Amino acid sequence: MENNKCLKCGSDELLCVPTVPGDEPHIAVGGPSLHQVPVTRWVCTKCGFIEQWICKSDDLARLKEEYGQA
Repeated sequence: MENNKCLKCGSDELLCVPTVPGDEPHIAVGGPSLHQVPVTRWVCTKCGFIEQWICKSDDLARLKEEYGQA
């Protein structure tokens, strides 16, 4: 969500839905000692558009290490 506005309809009626333990979505990294990288969701309560973000820089680093850079 850019500038706290929905990219689809432009509304500022946004809701942040953080991932809680045991919840989806997440990305598994780390082979046998799995670490789950939480994915925070932003939902526009006007049109229903959803965006997902990895919020922590250390989690982004884990993903780069596991899956390489695009």
